[in-house]
Amino acid sequence: MGPTRAAVLHLLAAPHCTGEVAERLGLAAGTASHHLTTLRDAGPATTERAGRRLLYQRTRLGDQLADGDGTEYSSATAL
Repeated sequence: MGPTRAAVLHLLAAPHCTGEVAERLGLAAGTASHHLTTLRDAGPATTERAGRRLLYQRTRLGDQLADGDGTEYSSATAL
Protein backbone atom coordinates (compact mmCIF):
# COMPACT_ATOMS: atom_id res chain seq x y z
CA MET A 1 0.00 0.00 0.00
CA GLY A 2 1.36 3.40 -0.92
CA PRO A 3 1.87 6.25 1.52
CA THR A 4 -1.19 8.26 0.46
CA ARG A 5 -3.56 5.31 0.69
CA ALA A 6 -2.02 4.32 4.02
CA ALA A 7 -2.62 7.87 5.29
CA VAL A 8 -6.25 7.66 4.16
CA LEU A 9 -6.65 4.31 5.92
CA HIS A 10 -5.05 5.68 9.09
CA LEU A 11 -7.46 8.63 9.06
CA LEU A 12 -10.43 6.27 8.83
CA ALA A 13 -10.04 5.17 12.46
CA ALA A 14 -12.99 7.57 12.83
CA PRO A 15 -15.73 8.13 10.22
CA HIS A 16 -14.95 10.76 7.57
CA CYS A 17 -16.63 11.85 4.35
CA THR A 18 -14.70 12.37 1.12
CA GLY A 19 -14.41 16.13 1.59
CA GLU A 20 -13.01 15.75 5.10
CA VAL A 21 -10.42 13.23 3.93
CA ALA A 22 -9.41 15.51 1.05
CA GLU A 23 -9.09 18.54 3.34
CA ARG A 24 -7.23 16.77 6.15
CA LEU A 25 -4.70 15.18 3.78
CA GLY A 26 -4.39 18.02 1.26
CA LEU A 27 -5.77 15.95 -1.61
CA ALA A 28 -8.07 16.83 -4.48
CA ALA A 29 -11.60 15.56 -3.85
CA GLY A 30 -11.34 13.22 -6.83
CA THR A 31 -8.09 11.74 -5.53
CA ALA A 32 -9.57 11.20 -2.07
CA SER A 33 -12.64 9.61 -3.63
CA HIS A 34 -10.50 7.24 -5.69
CA HIS A 35 -8.53 6.06 -2.64
CA LEU A 36 -11.67 5.69 -0.52
CA THR A 37 -13.46 3.70 -3.22
CA THR A 38 -10.46 1.43 -3.67
CA LEU A 39 -10.23 0.81 0.08
CA ARG A 40 -13.96 0.11 0.29
CA ASP A 41 -13.95 -2.26 -2.69
CA ALA A 42 -10.92 -4.17 -1.34
CA GLY A 43 -12.36 -4.53 2.17
CA PRO A 44 -10.29 -2.33 4.52
CA ALA A 45 -13.02 0.34 4.63
CA THR A 46 -16.79 0.41 4.70
CA THR A 47 -19.39 3.11 4.13
CA GLU A 48 -22.47 4.29 5.96
CA ARG A 49 -24.89 6.97 4.83
CA ALA A 50 -25.47 9.88 7.22
CA GLY A 51 -28.07 12.11 5.61
CA ARG A 52 -26.55 13.33 2.36
CA ARG A 53 -23.01 12.34 3.36
CA LEU A 54 -21.34 9.00 2.80
CA LEU A 55 -19.04 8.25 5.72
CA TYR A 56 -16.06 5.94 5.36
CA GLN A 57 -14.57 4.03 8.29
CA ARG A 58 -12.08 1.20 8.71
CA THR A 59 -13.25 -2.37 8.96
CA ARG A 60 -11.58 -4.99 11.12
CA LEU A 61 -9.28 -5.76 8.19
CA GLY A 62 -8.50 -2.06 7.89
CA ASP A 63 -7.67 -1.92 11.60
CA GLN A 64 -5.29 -4.86 11.20
CA LEU A 65 -3.59 -3.29 8.19
CA ALA A 66 -3.30 0.10 9.88
CA ASP A 67 -1.82 -1.54 12.97
CA GLY A 68 0.67 -3.47 10.84
CA ASP A 69 -0.95 -6.81 11.67
CA GLY A 70 -2.45 -7.65 8.29
CA THR A 71 0.12 -10.19 7.12
CA GLU A 72 -2.47 -12.92 6.61
CA TYR A 73 -4.29 -10.62 4.21
CA SER A 74 -1.53 -10.36 1.64
CA SER A 75 -3.93 -9.66 -1.25
CA ALA A 76 -5.17 -6.51 0.48
CA THR A 77 -1.67 -5.19 1.08
CA ALA A 78 -1.22 -4.72 -2.66
CA LEU A 79 -3.64 -1.80 -2.52
